[in-house]
Amino acid sequence: METRLRDPGKRLARRAEVMVAASVALVLAATLFPFHFRFDLAHLLEKSREIEWEIYYTDRPGHVSIDRDLLQNLVLFMPLGASLGARAAAPRPRRDALSALAFGAALSITVELLQLLTEERVTQLADVWRNAVGACLAALVVSAVRARKNRASL
Repeated sequence: METRLRDPGKRLARRAEVMVAASVALVLAATLFPFHFRFDLAHLLEKSREIEWEIYYTDRPGHVSIDRDLLQNLVLFMPLGASLGARAAAPRPRRDALSALAFGAALSITVELLQLLTEERVTQLADVWRNAVGACLAALVVSAVRARKNRASL
């Protein structure tokens, strides 16, 4: 007996769940490679002193810098946000965007904490909001397009 999903909404939701998992794997690979972790307290204490606590960066006093990291962080989490925006059976753009914002922030915090255990990576507070906003924006767009498409088909 074949167990195919006949409802296109359920099919999209199932594919989106697979894409969420793939997006998380992509984020972990891109942010933690080459996976050289050190599990000793001295290293962890040293790395914790090197955390960059700035929320944004300036190129000169009073001018916020739009750096390469900003764009990379936004784009890196967009596949995750898009997948989360496609996951809900009934799209609700605000709810889906807030859900992606929270999920993106949680994943980003996890990544930044894991980067404390690496030699090569730098833990930055700015990365957390940049990643979360990237996920949020993508979820908002995908969910809004789906909601509009659903309204048009009624």
